[in-house]
Amino acid sequence: LLGAASPASTAASGADLGAGASQWVAVRHPDGTLGLLAPQKKLLPLTWSPVRTQGDDGEPTRRHGLHGCLRRSPVGPGSRGDEVVIFGGRSDVEWPGCHNDVWALSLDQAQSPRSGAWRCVQTSGTSPPPKVWYGATLVDNDDWVIYGGSRWQFEETPDLVADRGVVWVLNLERFQWSSLLPPEGSPRPDVYLACSLATVAGG
Repeated sequence: LLGAASPASTAASGADLGAGASQWVAVRHPDGTLGLLAPQKKLLPLTWSPVRTQGDDGEPTRRHGLHGCLRRSPVGPGSRGDEVVIFGGRSDVEWPGCHNDVWALSLDQAQSPRSGAWRCVQTSGTSPPPKVWYGATLVDNDDWVIYGGSRWQFEETPDLVADRGVVWVLNLERFQWSSLLPPEGSPRPDVYLACSLATVAGG
């Protein structure tokens, strides 16, 4: 939905996928990047569409090396609806540097063309330092786990050394940060890290 180069560029179609609709499929996006499509026929065909955004807080700067997740909102009075949440990343030359801010984008599904509103989320707790190329995964729809990454700089600083190996958790219901310090000897990654959720059964 975001950053589409044209009003409706097709990323993949049912004809492209064919029998692969029951398998994992590699999808080439309009910007040339690749993604993996899970075997869910109800999501086909895939299409890109632009989203007109606005917001009282402005909008996040153009950036790369970050992750996003979907925050499901309960239905009820005062509900903002589902939101796309992003954290950190590194901006381009116009706004250089890494970030540790949190932004949320709410989408109006009823309007055509689609529109959305950005808001800069005021979080509580101690935030992670600015990060780019970190790993992230959503746990039980409430906790967003972030691990690794750095400010993408060559010189070592005390805060960067202290952050290595720390697991950061953002609770999406309260937008509250917490952290876990791994025991001695745990991996201490820098950048280009991937995270995933694994379910373990048994004792």
